Amino acid sequence: MKHYLLLLFSLSIISCSTSKVEDIVYLCDIEQDIVTVKQTPVDILNNEPLGHPFFIDNIKDKYILITDMASRDKGLYIYDINSLKPLGVTGKLGEGPGEISFYSELTPYKNGIIMQDNSKLLYYYYDLNKAIRNNNYLPEEITKYRNKKLFPFHYSMISDSTYVGMVGHITSYSTYEIEVAEGNIFNDSIKHLIDIPQEIDNHNLQFFFSASNNRIFLNYHYYHLFSIYDTQGKEIKQIYGSHKITKDRKKTHFSFAQTDGKDIYIPYNPEVSMIKDKRGRWDFKGYNKILHFDIDGNYINTLETKEYFELCTILPTKHQLLLYSPKSEMPFTTIDYTNL
Repeated sequence: MKHYLLLLFSLSIISCSTSKVEDIVYLCDIEQDIVTVKQTPVDILNNEPLGHPFFIDNIKDKYILITDMASRDKGLYIYDINSLKPLGVTGKLGEGPGEISFYSELTPYKNGIIMQDNSKLLYYYYDLNKAIRNNNYLPEEITKYRNKKLFPFHYSMISDSTYVGMVGHITSYSTYEIEVAEGNIFNDSIKHLIDIPQEIDNHNLQFFFSASNNRIFLNYHYYHLFSIYDTQGKEIKQIYGSHKITKDRKKTHFSFAQTDGKDIYIPYNPEVSMIKDKRGRWDFKGYNKILHFDIDGNYINTLETKEYFELCTILPTKHQLLLYSPKSEMPFTTIDYTNL
């Protein structure tokens, strides 16, 4: 009788799981319901060539901002989120006043975005309304870093001064450690939120914050882990992965989660397929699946794309995902997710 009860208990734990690798029990079977999605090409570039798009960001459901890391002048392209027509370009490179030395990640702020300049050790504010009206617009300097050994690098502003996100601590000339924290850009104070398992190289951590749901999403490159937390750092649910922490460069590879406040969409590549280019450098093939969960972390299905893509953002007012596939003839496509 004792063994029978133990068996029932075990089965109840893994009822939605599948064992794909010996002694690793996954929390959900993401291959159980695969849906091939239709991708609709969109001419977002409008004859404006981009060298190396690295971020595609939804700015308050009003603008799409594309950061072109290969630009030698201005690399922040502004598009209307509904028509996808180009509105303007900003982000002048340089060392002078109002010029940024290197593009980094950005976060929506007031009527535009914040982008920090880690070389100048300061935060810039770009008012996108002004940038659209004035081709020579330069951003405002908000504040300088007070603590030169501490910097946020992927975060969301939750007030005019406070952010939630990933914070780097410089430990030497070439090394730094990462934590998830709540911080203040004006005094560099931080409040630790989430403990990262010691087995994990936290440089492989990715962060996404949903202000409308007050939830933090964390995923780890090359690890079988993806979890949801509240804004106090308490884990709500681990939605994919295994309780056994393993690292495999050729297996799990996630990108930043996207959410419309109701569902979660996570770009995913089950076989990372890292290959070396002619110079012997690693070349990432891209993503060909999107994991689909509801906002509570319950698995719905897995969306499969016909082409590999590298970047993804959500257009909630249009109920679409916008994908970027640099090797395609039509690099930008949309997916309607209403009936998925």
